[in-house]
Amino acid sequence: MPGFPLYTADRIRAAVNLADLVEPVADAFTAVADPEQAVQQSDIVVTATASPTPVLFGSWLRPGQHITALGADDPAKRELDGAGLRRATRVFVDSRELALRYGDIHAAIARGEVTDERIDGEIGDVLAGRIPGRRTPDDITVAKLIGIGPQDLAAAETALALLERTDG
Repeated sequence: MPGFPLYTADRIRAAVNLADLVEPVADAFTAVADPEQAVQQSDIVVTATASPTPVLFGSWLRPGQHITALGADDPAKRELDGAGLRRATRVFVDSRELALRYGDIHAAIARGEVTDERIDGEIGDVLAGRIPGRRTPDDITVAKLIGIGPQDLAAAETALALLERTDG
């Protein structure tokens, strides 16, 4: 399949999302009708929803994948099911404190699907080299991001600096 698979529950929204992308970037994506198909065809999966129920299931995952889940940011939202968190070999969060109070990990703990020990560490510790991220090529890694303003700002500043460096 040419391009990266892009799935959204609203097929019209998927077409609009593709149309809104800058032409060279839009060509890199192909809208797909099935979320499982999108996950199985991807090495990197990004979820960004406000869903109260899981949209990504552990049974869809395969060795070597990375999942970044950034939409479930309050106690009522959930993008990943408990099986996905259990299948992951490494789970990292932006804030352990927030992950235990909001979103996917909070919901999985409340349902008895995982414990707080499922969190392997914080993203900042991985980036600083204090703890390892992916340990083997077959690791299934999850980055569960609730959203921390200073981290978001630092990421945006880094992306802008890289863009300005390559633009000139």
